[in-house]
Amino acid sequence: MTKKTTLLVSGTTLLLSATLAVSWALEYHGRNAGVKAPPSAAAPTASGDMSGWHDTGEDPWQELSRVFHAMQQQFPLHASGRIQLINDENGRLLEEQPFETDCADSVHSRYKVADQEMIADGSLFVAIDHAEKFIAVSYAGKAINNGSPAEQIKQLFGRQKDSLQVMANDRGERMLYSPEFSGNGLSMLKLYYKPDTYLIRKMVMYQLAMGSRQDNPGAAIQDTATPQATAMTPYHVNRMEFVYDVLRRDNAAGNLHYDDPYIRVNGTDVALRSAYNDYHLVSTLKHQPSK
Repeated sequence: MTKKTTLLVSGTTLLLSATLAVSWALEYHGRNAGVKAPPSAAAPTASGDMSGWHDTGEDPWQELSRVFHAMQQQFPLHASGRIQLINDENGRLLEEQPFETDCADSVHSRYKVADQEMIADGSLFVAIDHAEKFIAVSYAGKAINNGSPAEQIKQLFGRQKDSLQVMANDRGERMLYSPEFSGNGLSMLKLYYKPDTYLIRKMVMYQLAMGSRQDNPGAAIQDTATPQATAMTPYHVNRMEFVYDVLRRDNAAGNLHYDDPYIRVNGTDVALRSAYNDYHLVSTLKHQPSK
């Protein structure tokens, strides 16, 4: 699948549900994703403005569990919104892509960003690029099938030896805040949620890119990082925001096999539906174990 923008997701990454936007962002590998500086560069990380916010002292993992529980109560869930890439220095919008997701549970879900769509249907993973008219079918990996969304997020932060705090401000807003996270060019996590319903409103992360900023209006962001980066290497920070405009229970949901409109599957045999006969199909089911 061709990556046409900085916000398109990779074909090997999947949102199990709307609440897994966090893990999707942490595994993000866009064409111009920020590159971590080598140890010798000692480049600073993002310094998101936290004025007006304070640590409540509450158990963050218990609060995260409440957020997941609130989301799961919406299953079958439908959510939609915008992913924005923002110049953190001046707030200028660099790029915006719509996203939408439908989730029956942690192993049956559909996630779409712009022209790219990913579907989990139990043991199967389907990646679709509507612009390139391409459909890839494979068995879902262990990361998709093992553990609840909450368990996977907790394990991820545990491996990173990261911190997580419950934050609040004078306006009564709530946030799960992870200031020390760093991975794949992304740092610092802010997960905003509604204090009365525990539903997610927005998720924010920061992208540290080495090199001088070259994001002129309408131009692609260029990454000028080199292996010879030093302490004087210039860098810039972008802010990635996942804004949820709609998040609700989909009472009209019927057939939760989200790949049905596109393909027919019989054992390891896969065929395109007639409406998508002009798409190129690649299936690895006959070449992979079904474990």
